[in-house]
Amino acid sequence: MEETIVQLRENMPALKSSFKLINTKLTALKAAPTTAELAHSIHTLEQGIKEKRERLAVFVQGGVQAVSKEDVAAMEKEFGYWTKKATARKQAFDGLMGMLLDGMSREEVFEKAGIEL
Repeated sequence: MEETIVQLRENMPALKSSFKLINTKLTALKAAPTTAELAHSIHTLEQGIKEKRERLAVFVQGGVQAVSKEDVAAMEKEFGYWTKKATARKQAFDGLMGMLLDGMSREEVFEKAGIEL
């Protein structure tokens, strides 16, 4: 009996390390996706690919007209024009407010103009 106990105590560290290794493998296997989950993921990805191919087909077949460089340049030019106009209007407003605020407060100016704050 004594020999059996000694032998079991000697085997205990090897069994513990073996248990840890097997337990780690089991945890990894439990965390891995199941066949059903993989099938669902594949189905979802295939649907996404199909939708993207349908959307791409419109572009490939020429259903959408590409914007030319000239059109882009014209739009940028017009944007610059209207940006300058907006800046000029803001400067005019700021200048007018500066002149009006020389003699009275902002609230008084708005009150005389009939503007509610």
